[in-house]
Amino acid sequence: MNVSKQRIGGIPFPASLAVPGGKPRTAGFLRAGAAAVCALLLAAATANAAPLGPLQTEEIFGWLFLAVAPVLVFAVWWLTLWIRRYRRVQLLGLGLDSCGDAMALINERHVYVAVNDAYGRMLDIPPERIAGKHVSEIWGRDIHEQIIRPNLNRCFAGETVYGRAVVPLPSMKGRYIEVVYNPVVRNGQVRYASAFLLDATRRVKAETALRERENIYSTLVEGANSVILRVNPEGRINFINSYGLAFFGYTQEEIQDRHLLGLILPETDSEGRNLRRMWSDVLADIDKFALNKNENIKKSGERVWMLWSNRALRDENGKISEVLCIGNDITPLEKSRREMEGLREALNQSGNGMAVTELDGRIRFTNPAWDAMHGLEPDGLEPMENIGESFDPMAEGLRLAEMLGQVRTKGGVQAEMLHLRSDMSSFTALTTMTLMRDPAGNPDGLVFMAVDTSEHIRLKADLDKNRQRLKVIVDNIADIVFSLDPSGRFIYMSPAVREMFGYEPSEAEGRHFSLLTHPDDVEACERSLEQLRRGEESPLKLELRGCRKDGAVIWLVVGFSGIVDQDGKLTQVVGVVRDMTERRRMTEELQESRERFRELVKAIEEAYWLHDGQGLIYASPGFQPIFGLSGESLHTDPKRLLEVIHPEDRPIADSLWNGKRSLWAFQDVTLRVLDPEQGVRWVRARTFPVVRDGVVVRTAGVAQDVTAYTEAVNTIREARDAAERANHVKSEFLSRMGHEFRTPLNGILGMLQLLEIGGRLDKDDAGRAAEAAHSARTLQGLLDRLLEYVDLEDCESNLQNMPFSVRDLLRGLESAYAPLAEEKNLELRIDHGSTLKDVEGDAGMIRRILNQLMDNAIKFTEEGTVAVLVSQEPEPGKTGIVRTTFRVEDSGPGIPKESRTSVFDPFVQADGSYTRRHGGAGLGLGIARQISRCIGGELLVDESPLGGAAVELIVSLPKA
Repeated sequence: MNVSKQRIGGIPFPASLAVPGGKPRTAGFLRAGAAAVCALLLAAATANAAPLGPLQTEEIFGWLFLAVAPVLVFAVWWLTLWIRRYRRVQLLGLGLDSCGDAMALINERHVYVAVNDAYGRMLDIPPERIAGKHVSEIWGRDIHEQIIRPNLNRCFAGETVYGRAVVPLPSMKGRYIEVVYNPVVRNGQVRYASAFLLDATRRVKAETALRERENIYSTLVEGANSVILRVNPEGRINFINSYGLAFFGYTQEEIQDRHLLGLILPETDSEGRNLRRMWSDVLADIDKFALNKNENIKKSGERVWMLWSNRALRDENGKISEVLCIGNDITPLEKSRREMEGLREALNQSGNGMAVTELDGRIRFTNPAWDAMHGLEPDGLEPMENIGESFDPMAEGLRLAEMLGQVRTKGGVQAEMLHLRSDMSSFTALTTMTLMRDPAGNPDGLVFMAVDTSEHIRLKADLDKNRQRLKVIVDNIADIVFSLDPSGRFIYMSPAVREMFGYEPSEAEGRHFSLLTHPDDVEACERSLEQLRRGEESPLKLELRGCRKDGAVIWLVVGFSGIVDQDGKLTQVVGVVRDMTERRRMTEELQESRERFRELVKAIEEAYWLHDGQGLIYASPGFQPIFGLSGESLHTDPKRLLEVIHPEDRPIADSLWNGKRSLWAFQDVTLRVLDPEQGVRWVRARTFPVVRDGVVVRTAGVAQDVTAYTEAVNTIREARDAAERANHVKSEFLSRMGHEFRTPLNGILGMLQLLEIGGRLDKDDAGRAAEAAHSARTLQGLLDRLLEYVDLEDCESNLQNMPFSVRDLLRGLESAYAPLAEEKNLELRIDHGSTLKDVEGDAGMIRRILNQLMDNAIKFTEEGTVAVLVSQEPEPGKTGIVRTTFRVEDSGPGIPKESRTSVFDPFVQADGSYTRRHGGAGLGLGIARQISRCIGGELLVDESPLGGAAVELIVSLPKA
């Protein structure tokens, strides 16, 4: 047995049984009893010795036996008791040594009384070197005072101390020991403290590593520059890191447990991809979407492109419990990719030839313009390998090598060079060579750009010829061509100035324009020149007077324009001067003739006019009493006549007024004229051609007031209008009464809702109130349908003609009815061709028809499919018109053939049983047909291949 021991009275006793004084209590009691017995025996012997006299030998042995026998009996008893206790201590020591726990016994003075082998091995100290030593000698004074002493004091106070301290021992190579103290009670008092040592190194290190891993994980997740999401299979967000919250602009409360669709994932992206369907595909095969790119949406509405790494987190049954999504913003990369594609497309679409080569001339890339320029477009031609093949070797061989050397030092050179086509013909091109560098600034290649200047050279030669030709023309025309500098001095003057003003061109060049201008018109010319300098208006035209060299005054028409530089600054004024003196004289004579003509026609009561096909050349004074407009005002603005014509008659009046010159230009019509004082007056207008030498030179017209005659005819028309007004009053009455019914209905619904909310009704009364509310809402829906039907009687005045996208219309239809179809477990399918064209029309009216058809299809279909099929084709015989067919099919009960014509009538349904089951008044298809007629469309009913009904809307609209 390896339990350390102490010696007491020369007998070895186990230290675990030793008391603080070093003497066992049992031995003390035994010694006291033995002393008492010996004293009694000696006293008895002394008392009997005197009277006995001399003793015999047998008596001496008897007395001796009597004296020694009790001592021998006591010794045997004491030895037996000691052996039993010694065996028990041995068994106890063997049990402690065989125990895996390290154990020691400590007395009240904090001295080790007993230590087993496990305790010594844990501290790496032999047990015999621990027993009998103070605790501070083993653990150190600081640890004893700070940790062990408080725990031992609590233990000797009767408390069991469990793992109150984890003590690091440097001598134990970084191991951690957890101590448990138990009080050992004897005779009702705590005499010892048993200390159990547990090696907690692995647990402490594991806990430390776990905390470190948790800190690292938390740091990585919260400090990552990526969006980290955990989403359950239903699509709801279980976790999002701080970066993700900041990126999308939400708080934790706004995004926790929200569905990602519509929150950070739109229903469809900008490319038209259905992201709701994509999420279903991700859950179905997540490995296929381990790396996925799609568009996302922030709280602000901004759309961003994200690259997501998706991984399934599964439970113990292998089912997906969460999807871990790590996303990175690739919007700049996506934009760069699109920009690169646009740049490549721009290079491919560029009209200038471009080639990129290595530094030694080997070709990397050529755009289509370069290939076309060098005749490499036909199939079967081998592409060029070196840029030198593009140039004429005889003319440009040495020069090309010289320019390649210059481009390495200067970075870029430009020159006109002779290029070769594939058929060995040559052409001249302005060629630019530029050195291309990599991001480190090292030469990486050469960029060649070529602009074919062969045509430019030819045009330049033609331009020189045209300049010579233009000079000849300018020198020989009667009008003066001139140019001025911004200050108003002549730079150039054509030779016609000799004939018109009597000056030589050299006399006028360098002089101010006032040399040729009448003094009273110089200021007007200065103002016009100032307008050109400010860049306000160009060209300008002035009618002014000029002064010849001999002093004569002539009338001129001067037209001029400004020429500006790239900064918008006026550099030159060019113009033409024409002598209008003779024309002005003829104009004055013609004016006198017109005045005489007007005097002749003043007495004519009818209005008379002449039109030369370009405009009104005469209007008689008779226009004033008939139309309320003077002839002068019509000359200024002929369209004013249409303002006094009734709007319905303006197209007819416009055809009379356009002065169409033809041998068959005869018209005889009656128009309504709006007179502020007399009301509407009726005017009969006739036109006829004026022919000279078999040619129509103008159109004449005569207008006569026929109000008295027309009033009789209008009396009959008024009776007809009265009947139409009566019909309108009926519609107005229905509309107004419908609105009047709506107010009390809203009151009834409100009161019923208050009764239901207040909780004042029992179960039966609550059911009756709910039934009353349902009936009131049904009546309200019927009124809305009735009012809508009445309003559609005059729907053509409310039509809007605007361009719209048929794809967007179908996309909105799918978004609106997909949830309704999903509620009834119906399949919603929208099919259309890949080449749908945008059209012009009233998209709102078409949407109302399709909404009604979709409402009926989903309402009357209990199971199966609802499909929308859209097709387009050109309208026969009409250019730019597209015939669009919207076909809504369902797998419902269908419409019998005998009911397909009457189903569009108001308040009619094909089957009354469906009315009782689904409700409705039978106005839906009637309203749809009324709208289709308003937009010029057609509504047809047929049998669907799905087994139900098929309703087609056919409408012809112009292309957008």
